Amino acid sequence: MSLLERGDNAYLLLADGTIFEGLHFGVKGTAIGEVVFTTGMTAYQETLTDPSYYGQLVTQTFPLIGNYGVNAADSESARSYIHGYIVREWCNTPSNFRMEGDIDGFLKEQNIVGIYNIDTRKLTRIIREVGVMNGVITTEDVYAKKEELLEQVRNYTIQNAILSVTGDEPRTYREGTPKYKVALYDFGYKRNIRNELVKRGCEVVVLPAATSAEELKAMHVDGIMLSNGPGDPSENQAIIDNVGEIAKLGIPIFGICLAALVGTLVYNYVHKDTPVTATVPDNVITPEQDTTHPTEDETAPTTSAADTAKKKQHATTIALYDKQPNDNHPFRVTNMFPGDSELQYYRVRVSYHNNVTVHFKADIRPGYDVLAQVLKVKVVLQTTGETLYDGLMRDMPASLTHRLSAKEETTDELSYAITAYLETSVGNAYQNTDLIADFKWWVTEPKNLTPPKTGDTRNIFLFAGVAFVTGAALIILVTRRRKKEDAANG
Repeated sequence: MSLLERGDNAYLLLADGTIFEGLHFGVKGTAIGEVVFTTGMTAYQETLTDPSYYGQLVTQTFPLIGNYGVNAADSESARSYIHGYIVREWCNTPSNFRMEGDIDGFLKEQNIVGIYNIDTRKLTRIIREVGVMNGVITTEDVYAKKEELLEQVRNYTIQNAILSVTGDEPRTYREGTPKYKVALYDFGYKRNIRNELVKRGCEVVVLPAATSAEELKAMHVDGIMLSNGPGDPSENQAIIDNVGEIAKLGIPIFGICLAALVGTLVYNYVHKDTPVTATVPDNVITPEQDTTHPTEDETAPTTSAADTAKKKQHATTIALYDKQPNDNHPFRVTNMFPGDSELQYYRVRVSYHNNVTVHFKADIRPGYDVLAQVLKVKVVLQTTGETLYDGLMRDMPASLTHRLSAKEETTDELSYAITAYLETSVGNAYQNTDLIADFKWWVTEPKNLTPPKTGDTRNIFLFAGVAFVTGAALIILVTRRRKKEDAANG
């Protein structure tokens, strides 16, 4: 509905006490849930019917929702599992040859409370900065019932999510003469997963989430798909234990979303005593390092000795030496909002002798230079606390340098904290824009000669040769001058 059209008041109250005033669509009432957001520009109906959103208040960041209506064919499940719906504006006059209704009617049919005409951009920023936060949508007077509602909101937890969305019994789907038989574990699966497997010549047996390994073994399947689903995977210990038993059957397993995280938990449990070494091309990474996701207390640069040591353990390690004088590490940012930042740590080990200069630069890959017009980058050499650069990525110098000096063969370690960030003044024109750059380090030695020191024989013959040639030239000049003087006096 147009923002200029008025309707009944509705309110969104967050667990921190923040109140958003808006207007109501869908059904009237009160709905509590986890406030989350999705950045999809289309497929709002798929979002509304995705069981992964069970127990949540879903925010659409795209400002206009519902312009092509709804239809039965696009639903990912038989019903919606969300508790509430939050949009900037919804369209009450959709146009599409496939439509069978509008989004307001869908919400009413599914008994979902909706709110629109609020600042979804501000709301999204809050969620991104704070993390998952409970909230409540209500058409009642939120100010009169604020304390009561806050208590309910803060005590809310999603419970038994998977068991609430999974089917009760096995169901089989096939077309023609299937080549394979696949078991699809229903943790809250989307229909499109099933449909794509069927299209690829599979007979798909959709199984309830609690189906045991023994029951599965008797079905003689060729593969196992673990589906998406709602909730925190670590809270589903029974499922984790069951997947661990399923893995012992030796049947190929693949998974998506929740299933991938469950698989990780299973792997970590099975291999908890096995050291793991991560690797990326052309870099050396030690077992304790996590190169992509710093922990919560590691999200800001620091120059303190204790924190620097901690950062080093969560950094990509790059080794530069005679046979490897340079190295490159790809860096990517995507779907950033104004005010967002991406921080990476790098540990550069340099093996050298005498004097060397360590260089750093960022080469933006062709076709990814749009975001570089507004994306800023800050390069801090944590080893010294020096900020080497802080400005637009497009304007970064061709080389940021740091000198190293030693009297003998040695290895030094430099720690870089590199932050890519968007200022809050950047508009939405750059939303969903990617940037890929190559972060490059290399070392150079000075071209000028340094006189040899006592005990240093590496350049002594060179300097001796220079001295000999210089002395011979002087002798020739002196001899010629004396001959000219003798001729003049003759």
